[in-house]
Amino acid sequence: MEDQYRIAREEAFMEALAPQHDVEPTLPPSVVASERQDFIGYLLNGDVEAACRLLDRVANSGVGEERLLTEMVAWSARSLGQGWEDDTIAFADVTIALCGLSRVLRKRDWGVEKAPGPAANAPSILLTTFAGEQHGFGVTFLEIFFQRAGWATCSMPCADSADVKAALARYRYDVLALSASVDIAADRLSNQIKVLRHASQNPGMRVLVGGPAIQDALPHGADGTADDAQSAVAEAARLHRTSKDCRTNG
Repeated sequence: MEDQYRIAREEAFMEALAPQHDVEPTLPPSVVASERQDFIGYLLNGDVEAACRLLDRVANSGVGEERLLTEMVAWSARSLGQGWEDDTIAFADVTIALCGLSRVLRKRDWGVEKAPGPAANAPSILLTTFAGEQHGFGVTFLEIFFQRAGWATCSMPCADSADVKAALARYRYDVLALSASVDIAADRLSNQIKVLRHASQNPGMRVLVGGPAIQDALPHGADGTADDAQSAVAEAARLHRTSKDCRTNG
């Protein structure tokens, strides 16, 4: 049951990460529904190499890396979770496919190597989960978007709270991004944000929260919220600008 609950939380988190659409994403002519189904098929069969080769072919046809991430990778994660909820995909198969999807994220560079990389004065962000959460795939997914945007990143998926506090004390991060795949009690949410702020070397560090907990985040200590990867990058940039403005005006 614990593993099944973890899969459900993973699917819920990826639902929050992906851009919200009332209809299926509009795909360029070079990407067809059958290719996305083939991609999931490779993942279900544990064939990560074939899944990566398919992504390469789609990318070579002119589809950008960001669209691959949102319309292939995130779409697949949501579809796998939905298949498990609908009882059309076995729990064991979903587990295999999600593990494969994590490997796909790690094996490709997603255009990060072609990006200029963080400048000396680039904003920095630490991305992690709330204590006790286990949706590391989503944190890795988010980190790619921040790297592509030129941020200096540190990803600590599923890290122990003590390790996160030590990292915040060791390095001056501009933004802390916390992801929550399930609703978090208001007192727990407020307490963890307060504890991590206190541990930070940067007294002006901004806190960004994503996932189902975002509705309660602002009244309980967060500076901003985001409901998908693109909006997370935009909101983190806004928070960083306001932090710099406060230091300048102060």
